[in-house]
Amino acid sequence: MRAFSSHGYKDSSGQLLTGLIDTGADYCAMPESYAQLLGHTIHKGEKSAVITGGGDANTSIHTCSFDILCPQTNMILHQVKEVKTHFIAGLPQALIGVAGFLNQFKLTIDYHENRFSLTKQK
Repeated sequence: MRAFSSHGYKDSSGQLLTGLIDTGADYCAMPESYAQLLGHTIHKGEKSAVITGGGDANTSIHTCSFDILCPQTNMILHQVKEVKTHFIAGLPQALIGVAGFLNQFKLTIDYHENRFSLTKQK
């Protein structure tokens, strides 16, 4: 996946990252350190308090856009724009949540084949 600050989406090559699909997460969340990599000023974001699997956390919310890439070719498979994303200190990896991201897709998990797929909803 490639992430962008939404205000610089067209003018940026973005930041390659991996994220954990978290169907129990209401929102997308990223480690606070990613904010600067994406061009956000952390203290200028909307402030929020959330409950995470690790406990309560204070967040700074910024808008991001994402390209979902083919792992073999890096071709863009899907684009998700204008996603309110929570940046959280101490979060170990990006979490892909429901609101603004997963709710745009049909998520299919095939445990037997050890694979999942995202299909864009119309």
